[in-house]
Amino acid sequence: MAVLRDPVAGNGRETVQLRVHLAIVDFPMLMASFRTVIEAEADMVVAVETTDRGLVIDDISAARPDVIVTACDPSDSFGCSTYESIEAIRVAAPDVKIITLDCRCAADQLQNAFRAGANGYLTREANGQDVVAAIRSVVAGHTYVSP
Repeated sequence: MAVLRDPVAGNGRETVQLRVHLAIVDFPMLMASFRTVIEAEADMVVAVETTDRGLVIDDISAARPDVIVTACDPSDSFGCSTYESIEAIRVAAPDVKIITLDCRCAADQLQNAFRAGANGYLTREANGQDVVAAIRSVVAGHTYVSP
């Protein structure tokens, strides 16, 4: 987590900010919505936004986030490659918490996401409060599934 000095001169307090990496490829409105929700929280900041699948791992290394939120990663064939992406993130950054978004590409995607290494799972019905709760939950070491 990034530690930022309180801007009020001389008080000596520090504020911890959770660094969030948004890897929501092909959905710019969804990315913008997540950014708005996250940055409305005083203790959260969007550290990086990745819109190119090929740069996700590089951006994790550069931004050093606490949490990555990744959307469905459709493959060129039937199904999706979200689980392979989660596994690659887990290998590259074992301490980063991973929240994945529902993509409805398989009936057993919830189990597959957690098996691949996700810490949290948000459904399409999730609202802003769910996003914030998911981030706080996984950072605290808990597993999160949208209600």
